[in-house]
Amino acid sequence: MTNDIAHTPTKMYLPAKVLLEEGVIDRVGLEASAMNLGWRALLIYEDTRVFDAVSSLASSLNRVGMRYVCCRVSGNGRGVPTLSKVWEVVKLALDERCDFVIGLGSRATINLAKAVAAVMGGSDLEDLGEKARIEGAAPLVVVPIIPSSGSEFSGSLELFDEDRGVMLHYLSHSLYPRLVLVDPLLAEYLEFERLTLSIPEILVNALEAYTSRECSRFVELVVEEATRALLRVEAQTLKLPVNSGVVRELCWAGLCAGVAVGLAGGGACSALARTISAMYGVHYERAISALLACWLYMVSPEVESRLEQLARATGVVPPSSAELITRLLSLLRGLNLPITLLDLGVVRVRELDLVVEHAWTYGHYDMERGVKPLDKLAVKRALRLSAEGLLLDAGRSLGVWDANSE
Repeated sequence: MTNDIAHTPTKMYLPAKVLLEEGVIDRVGLEASAMNLGWRALLIYEDTRVFDAVSSLASSLNRVGMRYVCCRVSGNGRGVPTLSKVWEVVKLALDERCDFVIGLGSRATINLAKAVAAVMGGSDLEDLGEKARIEGAAPLVVVPIIPSSGSEFSGSLELFDEDRGVMLHYLSHSLYPRLVLVDPLLAEYLEFERLTLSIPEILVNALEAYTSRECSRFVELVVEEATRALLRVEAQTLKLPVNSGVVRELCWAGLCAGVAVGLAGGGACSALARTISAMYGVHYERAISALLACWLYMVSPEVESRLEQLARATGVVPPSSAELITRLLSLLRGLNLPITLLDLGVVRVRELDLVVEHAWTYGHYDMERGVKPLDKLAVKRALRLSAEGLLLDAGRSLGVWDANSE
């Protein structure tokens, strides 16, 4: 690829406005008013720990004469909302005649806010399933605790259909937020485990975007910036009490990786993680952490030159794909996160055929988006190595990561 960004074709569709600043949550009312989003907001939040943030946000709306209705929701262990929860919250929004939606919290809250906004904008309740066409949505404001999922900056939406036990994934320009407010001070409301779980999701967003066939030079630049920020977050620095500088690095990395994956799209790692989260009820972020090494093994050596370019751009020494992967896996291991399916402890080898078929059925586009077309047999083989605890040795023997990696 050329290094001259000015002469590289680039197509972008982004949120109308993104603000990254400490204390920016106090400006949500002014910003929403200036953008004419409406005068009655549905404020969705997930955790009682964010009451102070909810209070600040509500005060900001009151100062400009806006009304609001609060809706606290509980998590389901998967990190994505259920269809039944969408219907429940939509009824509240319609009964209260809300004009726009604010989602404050984690990926589950943001996905729920997107789904509710879509229905408020005209999507048929009965059609919000696997084959839904989302062609309109109410204005949406997103206030992530840590911008790790990528959905904050994209037209992506994920829901869990509890009746069928499957994860549903949608893409629509109508789902892009109108306003995204990233406030590093909100990280104090996160449990430490939730903070560490943001790292593998940011990392996979960045790497999938960088190795996508739809990667542009602009995407390369923002992924390189996200990776530099992540490499500055060493495992020993992410401990209680969390340093504010580390939180700012994570917010910046998440913003850059989120923009990148919104433009270039996700890949097989995230598609498989959605499947495992749906089938086994584990958090998506833990699943994606356990799958990262497996995915890199699947797509090697086709992505080696791309990751070597990323290593050079981010100052990794020696500038090799194997050294970069080793450092990133060491970061996850240092945070006591799973890096194989054996570490995750829920996926049974005899069920791998079902896992792969599920991923291809509900995420076939992401499974085939990367620079290396994947086939089901190769995916099953890699998953089996990971589930049996043989993946790290297999990767070392092929030079996917360094011989001294744990």
